[in-house]
Amino acid sequence: MTTQRTRSLADDLRRRSAEDLCALVRVRPDLIDPIPQSLGHLSVRATAIPSVTRALDQVDKFGLQVLAAMGTLPEPVSPIAVASALDPAPLSRVAETMHALWLQALVWGDTDAMHVVRTVRETNTTCLTTVAHPAFSPRVLPAPTHRDSSAIAHALDALTAVALLGFTWESQPPAALRGGGISTRDITVTAKAIGCEPDDAELWIDLATRALLVGRDRHNPESWLPTVKFDEWLHASGLTRWQELVEAWLATDDLHEFLIDVLSTYEGSVPTEDVLTLVDERFPRTASPARTVQVRNALRVMDLLGLVVGDSLAMPGRALTVDLPEPIEKILLQADLTAVAPGPLTPEINRIMRLLSDVESTGSATVFRFKPSTISRALATGMTAEDILGFLASHSLTPMPQPLAYIINDLARQVTHVDPPESLRAPTPAVPSIISVDAAVVVRVVMESDGEAPPAPLNASSVKTMPAGRVVAIIRDAVLANARLRIGYAESTGVTSEHSIEPIRLASGRLTAYDHSDDSVRTFAVSRITGAVPA
Repeated sequence: MTTQRTRSLADDLRRRSAEDLCALVRVRPDLIDPIPQSLGHLSVRATAIPSVTRALDQVDKFGLQVLAAMGTLPEPVSPIAVASALDPAPLSRVAETMHALWLQALVWGDTDAMHVVRTVRETNTTCLTTVAHPAFSPRVLPAPTHRDSSAIAHALDALTAVALLGFTWESQPPAALRGGGISTRDITVTAKAIGCEPDDAELWIDLATRALLVGRDRHNPESWLPTVKFDEWLHASGLTRWQELVEAWLATDDLHEFLIDVLSTYEGSVPTEDVLTLVDERFPRTASPARTVQVRNALRVMDLLGLVVGDSLAMPGRALTVDLPEPIEKILLQADLTAVAPGPLTPEINRIMRLLSDVESTGSATVFRFKPSTISRALATGMTAEDILGFLASHSLTPMPQPLAYIINDLARQVTHVDPPESLRAPTPAVPSIISVDAAVVVRVVMESDGEAPPAPLNASSVKTMPAGRVVAIIRDAVLANARLRIGYAESTGVTSEHSIEPIRLASGRLTAYDHSDDSVRTFAVSRITGAVPA
């Protein structure tokens, strides 16, 4: 600051150092969007009511009281005069606050001769001019034991929940509402797949969206899908995946960083009501019932992420890092049709295990239970008995139980002998569908016998039927090679049609591909693809 008297805010800004101007635009970034033509333009923008309102919303209660006191005193105002008006406020605290307000361009002038910006005085009419209350001191309770181990468990659950969210949306993309949101029904379906309450599912969806792990499908904006970043996120380390979620949450709102900062100053528990009081002290102008809900939701997300346990900030919240155990790829198959994962599984192994079985219990070890319904669920996605048995054998530290192998083989034989699958059969009687297929063959034979070139049948496929495992292998190779395919596809009418496609993604029993027959991107159920050959 300078010893010469300053005449206006514009004059004040012109006298400031580059460091001070950088500090100003950091706390008020709206002042440089768009970039002002000069410092004079910057001063005009800094006095605009919308910008002043946003700046005042970030001033704490004591700062607002200092501004209110300055507004009642004859200008220019000195820190000594303000401290006297707010007696018994410490002079050092008043001087420090006035300097912070000067950095934000809410006041201007010299150290001992300050002026309040006119629009600030007009806007800051609701602030109390009474004596400032001492800083609030929350009740500090003994720090709970084992909270860091609980935080690690919460962090692992968070990574599992977001991974399952992405896997679920790969196979069951929720429809995008007109306003861009997701329906209550789709949220409920997602919550069931994750294994949580719908309210928590909404928080996971919001967090995954902010981390850019899910979003509107660019090929089909009417649905939501995992992004390319989701695939990269899955293959990152556990710590990296957790930090990306935390960073996305912190970047959402200044309130989140404030909660981390304020809770980190206390070793023990800080009850929620005390946290709400602290927030009201820091952001008094925005206090409202809606903000109370916002704070409670933020604390809930912190608990889900493992940043807090109970009412205490855990070590991951203090250091923004967490010592996660290394994921494993091994399980223990047991004779009672269960499998035990003695540690956190890798995302892909976890996804397949949740497809083959239901989660029976979680904790330091996860127990999965195999049922005929879960094995059938896996077979319906295109997996074969060989695929399932091979997966379990390669990832189990114990031998394959005979009852489990019998169930898998028996269910696979049932699926193999249903031709076509029950879901694709026409309702009884099925005469119209049968006649339509036979008629196409008959017409072709008759026209060929007359020497005419028959048109290509619209509802018949020249692609030979092949085992589901062979189909999946061909499609996987095509996805990796960006190769074009011809596939036979059993339509819901019972007719097998042929499509010329360019595969895009194969996941969770569904193939997303560009279909040249109607020039659109569509999704095919792998269980309905009867065969595939290079185009």
